[in-house]
Amino acid sequence: MGNRKASAPTHHWGGEIVDQCARYPCLSMPLGQTTRMGSRYRYRRRSRNSFGSAVTDSAEIANRLSPRGAFVVGALGFALFYWVLPGLLVAWAEHNKAKMTGSFAPVFAKMIDEVFLRRFIHPAEWAGIAMLVVCWMIGLWKWLTWRSLTRRGVRQASVLSRLVSRWLG
Repeated sequence: MGNRKASAPTHHWGGEIVDQCARYPCLSMPLGQTTRMGSRYRYRRRSRNSFGSAVTDSAEIANRLSPRGAFVVGALGFALFYWVLPGLLVAWAEHNKAKMTGSFAPVFAKMIDEVFLRRFIHPAEWAGIAMLVVCWMIGLWKWLTWRSLTRRGVRQASVLSRLVSRWLG
């Protein structure tokens, strides 16, 4: 007992001392990695673009639902990201531009318009189109075949819908 490290957490299982990190690999993994019951590791890369991850999440949700549910998720996502969210952002920007006073107010107002248009409104509209396309593709697939897509199929449909929405938008 004298040569054991005091800082290493240990437990007794069946008469042997086992290190927790060896027994539970998830304790020694870097952040962002997950394990399935300790048997294999799966790493999910996080998207830098939150709108892109919203498209992928809507595709996964649509894949779990019936064909009608996939169509509804696509229509709701499109309405939310194409009309509601940009409308709220424009209303917020107009409200804050009205508060501006001084000689630089018109310059800052124009800058706010450009920033909001390029950084928030266009990507939100793009995400709305991509959600509509991917959910309707999944809904059509499920309606024709009555089978769900695999995880790889959902990912490929999501990438394809992003490309189509960039082309359309």
